Amino acid sequence: MPSNGAEPARPAVIWPGSAESTRPAVIWHDVTTPSRDDLGRFLAPYDLPDDVTEACLAPRRYPEVSVFPSGIMVHLPTRHDWIALHGRYLTVLCLPGRMITLHDEHIPLLDKLVQMIRSGNAPLQASVQALLIFLLDACIDANVHFYMEARTHVEQLAELLDDTPDAVSPDDILPLKRAITRLSIQFEDQFYCLATLQTLQATALPLTSQREGLRDIMDNQSHLARSQARLEMRLRDLYQFYLLVLQRRTDHRIRVLTVLTAVCMPLSVIAGIYGMNFRHMPELDWDYGYYVALGGMLAVAGGMMWFFHKRGWFR
Repeated sequence: MPSNGAEPARPAVIWPGSAESTRPAVIWHDVTTPSRDDLGRFLAPYDLPDDVTEACLAPRRYPEVSVFPSGIMVHLPTRHDWIALHGRYLTVLCLPGRMITLHDEHIPLLDKLVQMIRSGNAPLQASVQALLIFLLDACIDANVHFYMEARTHVEQLAELLDDTPDAVSPDDILPLKRAITRLSIQFEDQFYCLATLQTLQATALPLTSQREGLRDIMDNQSHLARSQARLEMRLRDLYQFYLLVLQRRTDHRIRVLTVLTAVCMPLSVIAGIYGMNFRHMPELDWDYGYYVALGGMLAVAGGMMWFFHKRGWFR
């Protein structure tokens, strides 16, 4: 299906493909990474409005739905993997008897749809509107798969925090948080396209017969967005729990350092006293003065360690 050079597109599928079928055929063109000039020559025969043509030649990085006298243009985000850093925007041109998909990168979802149509798993109604709904429904199905993968990773992180919290680092949480946020943004952008299509009044391609299917897709996407919001809250709670574990770990280290400082303080006082250079210090003439000083220091240190242990400072 991808094309390049002087021929920027070719029919991806003619639906229905049976020569005996009495239903009117719908032609689907798929265009991948064409040059601006080639794409302009390909779109010229369709007499598109200037703003629609420009939107196809220089696609934006935000969702868009436009209706024009001869059809509908939908520009929506997709992705090949839930954790991908950047989404892929797909432009869909719906014209009488023909649908054109434009994208800069390969989108495996379109290959899957073509295989489904060729294997006879397409909608019963052979129309551009039905094909558009079929494509949108496949996008939502892919979203469900992405959500399930994201939820699995969040639950694995939760189990790791419960079992071995010391093994978790910010590198385990922050990339996951950013990936789920990007996924939520895509869900919101797709819902905007669906909501706009639901209220769209297109003369050339009326969507009246597809309202029910479009409403079902919107309901599924709305439910998915709510589930995604709960997943974000779940991950936010896990991050707060991780910060609590990190704070507790830091408090424990500070407590140990505090105990060591308190234990060493009287020892430093004793060492400082007997380190003074006075001529008359009676203890300096004792035969066992050195051992008595060491014993006293050990006794003080041991007593303070016992005191802090009884107080629970080492727990």
